Amino acid sequence: MPGFVIAKAGPDTARLARALHDAGYKGPLQPVGNASLHGTLPPPGLRILPAIAGDAVSTELSTVLRDDAVSRCSSNGVNVDLGLAIRKGWLQFWYLPKIDMLRGQLQGAELIPRVHHPRYGILAHDCFERASPNDLRLLGFSAIKAAVKDWKSFLRLGFNMEFAINFPVEVFDGHEVAAVVDGIRPSRRCWKGLRIELDADILAPKQIELENFRKTVRAEQVTLVLDRVVSAGQIAQINSHFTEAKLNGTLIARCADDPEKQSEILAIQAEAARKNVALVATGVSRLADFDFLKSSCETVRYGQGLVFSPEVSRAQFIQLLRARAHHPQSGSITNARSSNPGQ
Repeated sequence: MPGFVIAKAGPDTARLARALHDAGYKGPLQPVGNASLHGTLPPPGLRILPAIAGDAVSTELSTVLRDDAVSRCSSNGVNVDLGLAIRKGWLQFWYLPKIDMLRGQLQGAELIPRVHHPRYGILAHDCFERASPNDLRLLGFSAIKAAVKDWKSFLRLGFNMEFAINFPVEVFDGHEVAAVVDGIRPSRRCWKGLRIELDADILAPKQIELENFRKTVRAEQVTLVLDRVVSAGQIAQINSHFTEAKLNGTLIARCADDPEKQSEILAIQAEAARKNVALVATGVSRLADFDFLKSSCETVRYGQGLVFSPEVSRAQFIQLLRARAHHPQSGSITNARSSNPGQ
């Protein structure tokens, strides 16, 4: 694994060197700063260069290092401090299309946060290294504003669709969310509202808080979606807060070949039907899995994943919408079959 790693000098330098070595990294490690590296012995095959002063690197890079914002391995990813990314204006949102699997039509999209770093380019949402509650609030409100703004833009193209965002509801007050949405949402009756996705594994002790949150934001057509569902028990424990639930991609992956996964998916489907909850399959990356879901799971109506479309930038999403305006089946399941993704 070639590359060049730059990291702030400090007591963790040796630990970082060992982790890089274990990951197969063979390039040098360049510490930056005045911390002593005496006694730091690199693993075999990895070279730690003499530390250089902070003023010997560019202003932008020294700022990043000083704020503990980035640790960099050019071949193994970048971690970015969420707060710094927001303050620097690096945050942007990409779109993961949501497809109606029965009709092969675009139903909506989930907004996925990404970082457009000035040095490292577009980074995935899992690059965030740390996040304070206030950073998460800023991220959530940024997502809400982006969703409403883009809904207006896409409506002008002739597409009225729903948007979803994912963030921890515990860092928000329902009145804050309602006020933000009310201040920017369109007054037109065709507004389809906004869906907020919440992780299923952390909801059990928060039923009362969720009910209060749901009641507060309901007037603004904000609804809750249960995300990352892996068992029927998670559906059984929810009350009337949710009208939709998303099956975790780990459950969907290779489900056509796994009887245990099929059994669990069918159990979730039965419980969801009892609760009147619609289901979305996420991480659908094989046509065989799609065929199983479509033929055996009547209530798993919607899908997300590579069979339909990867995450795309705003510009790419607009191109997709324009293509569909001229060719309604373009980018749909029918078109996906021609690419033959991992049957």
